[in-house]
Amino acid sequence: MCQDPSGNRIAQWRDVTPQQGIVDLSLPLSAEPALGTYAIKAQGTRHSFSVEEYGAQRDPVLPKFEVTLELPPVVTVLDETLLLRVCGRDTYGNPVLGRVEASLCWEISFYCTLLPGKTDTNGCFSTEVEIPRLVPTNSGYGMSFQAKASLKEEGTD
Repeated sequence: MCQDPSGNRIAQWRDVTPQQGIVDLSLPLSAEPALGTYAIKAQGTRHSFSVEEYGAQRDPVLPKFEVTLELPPVVTVLDETLLLRVCGRDTYGNPVLGRVEASLCWEISFYCTLLPGKTDTNGCFSTEVEIPRLVPTNSGYGMSFQAKASLKEEGTD
């Protein structure tokens, strides 16, 4: 027998025959079940489980959206530009519309460029960035850059 948090019997199984000593029963809950402690009773044993709001104990705030920053895997000294792409998706995979603020900084020259923009209907902002001319250094032609991006959702900031 199974009881809801108010003590109401919501399910009962009679004349159940075990298969190899095991009985597998299930009780699907509704899309909006009553919150609280449910009880399952079988052969004098009582077990309980709780139904709570998502994140009520572990994570009080559901993630709003995820921001991804895409850059080419390799940039060579022959490249004059590179494509930077920032995309936002909510927890259901839908595009996030809003304002993007990205920056790209080159380590050797301490050159930074700011890249503001808006996401398109796919939730992405793309832009070509000019690569500054490099002067070879004592460490050779190697150089690195750092990219950062943030996205403010339209209407909610």
